[in-house]
Amino acid sequence: MLQFDIFAKITKPNLVNFLRICDKERLTLRRIRYASIRSKGSLIRDILIYFRAEFEGTIIRIISKFRNPRFDPIGYCVERRTFLRAGVPFDCEIVSRRKPQYSIEYKDVTLHFGQGGRGTGRGAGGASWFA
Repeated sequence: MLQFDIFAKITKPNLVNFLRICDKERLTLRRIRYASIRSKGSLIRDILIYFRAEFEGTIIRIISKFRNPRFDPIGYCVERRTFLRAGVPFDCEIVSRRKPQYSIEYKDVTLHFGQGGRGTGRGAGGASWFA
């Protein structure tokens, strides 16, 4: 079975959610546009640049074509229309639309820039750039 035909078994909304996850986790070298106005065929052609698929029974395994330590193979159950990570179903839509978590910490740091001097304390990086 051709790679395109294997990916065609995945529903278009799930392909879009998969691309959102790839974008959020930076699994591709360039950003793949995943707007819902794009056709399913064009989404699959973009996916085929970075990923290949293996079809085993009712499970599609999505594997990175390139060595990427951040990417674990993802499965897709054709019958239940759900994605699998490590064999466990997960809601791709919720994961792909989750807002990123971040925090800002205020603490003392030491920055070293090349061979030059040394700065310590808050704002030392800014002072080193203009010295």
